[in-house]
Amino acid sequence: MKSELRNQILEYIKENKSVRPEELRSVFRVSSVAIHKHLKALLDTHQILKYGKAPLVFYSLPAATAPRLAAKPSDSIDPEIQAFVEARYVYVSPTGDLIYGVKGFETWALGLHLEKQILPLLAEYKKIREEADRFFQPRPHLIEATEKLQNTFEKLHVDGVFYQDFYSLPKFGKTKLGAFVLYAKQSQHSGLIRNIATECVPALRDFIKTKSIDTVAFIPHSVPRKLQFVKEFEKHLNLSQQKIEIVKAYTGEIQVPQKSLSKLEERIVNARNTFFLKKNSVLAKNILLIDDAVGSGATMNEIAGKIRDAHRPNAIFGFAIVGSYKG
Repeated sequence: MKSELRNQILEYIKENKSVRPEELRSVFRVSSVAIHKHLKALLDTHQILKYGKAPLVFYSLPAATAPRLAAKPSDSIDPEIQAFVEARYVYVSPTGDLIYGVKGFETWALGLHLEKQILPLLAEYKKIREEADRFFQPRPHLIEATEKLQNTFEKLHVDGVFYQDFYSLPKFGKTKLGAFVLYAKQSQHSGLIRNIATECVPALRDFIKTKSIDTVAFIPHSVPRKLQFVKEFEKHLNLSQQKIEIVKAYTGEIQVPQKSLSKLEERIVNARNTFFLKKNSVLAKNILLIDDAVGSGATMNEIAGKIRDAHRPNAIFGFAIVGSYKG
C-alpha cells in the first residue's frame, strides 16, 4: 500500500512537472506526515529533487545534467593532488549548491565538456594555486600587494596593502574565498559572511597585533543593500579597536559602483568625490582600512589620503578579504 501510494505520488509529479506538499496532501487525501515520509523516500533514492526552502518548497524530477563519467577520475587521482583539491576548491552550481573538493572540480569540468582532461586539469590547478601561494607571508599569513599599488599610483597613501587571498586564479576562476565573497554579497547571505569572517580572524588579529593597530575603518559599499556585506563582516569580526567612520555620498542622481568603471582615472574620481570621513576626535596612531575586495586599489588609496590629512597617523595599512592577482 505504501509503495503503491509512493508510485502514485511519483507519477503525479511526472505529470505536473513541479508540485508542493500541500497540493499532494489535497490530491491524495493523506496526512502531511505521510506525504513528507514518501517525499523523503523518493529524495533518498534520487527519483525527485527538492527546490526552495520552507515554507516555499517544490518537488520535481531531476533535470537533465551533463553526461556522467564512464570511470570516476577521483578513483585514480594522485593522493597528494586529491588532498590539496579537497582543501582548496569549491564550485558554485547554477542553482546555488556549494560543491567542495574533487567532486566540485569534476562538476565544473563536466559543465565545460572537459571530462577527458580532468586528471591533467587537477594537476594544473594545483600548480597554479601553489604559484599564487608563493605570495603569502609566513606571518601574518597574508598576501602583501603593496608593490602592485606602488606601480599603479604616483602617490601611495597606504604604507602596506594585504589580502587574505586572491579573488580569482588564471584559467580556473574564483578562488574558494573569492567565490564565498561574490555570492555572499549577491545573495546577502549572513551565514556565508560569518564563515568568511571566521576564516579571516586569525591572520587579521595577528596583523593587528604585529602592526600595533589602534584604529580601524571599514570601507562602505557603493550600492546600498538590505544586508550590507561590510557591516555584517564588521559585526562578526568583533574587533575592539576604536573606529573612524567612512560614508558614501553621491553628488549626482545615479549611484555608480566602482566595479562598473573600467578606467583607473574614473575610479580615482569616483572614490575621491563620493567617500567622506565623519568628523570625530579619534587620536589614531596606526590605522587599518578594511575592505571586502581590492581591484585597482583606487578606493583604498583615496580614502587613505583623506584619513592621512584628517588624522595625521604614523601609519595606514589596508586589508582586503580578496584582491586582484593581476599585476
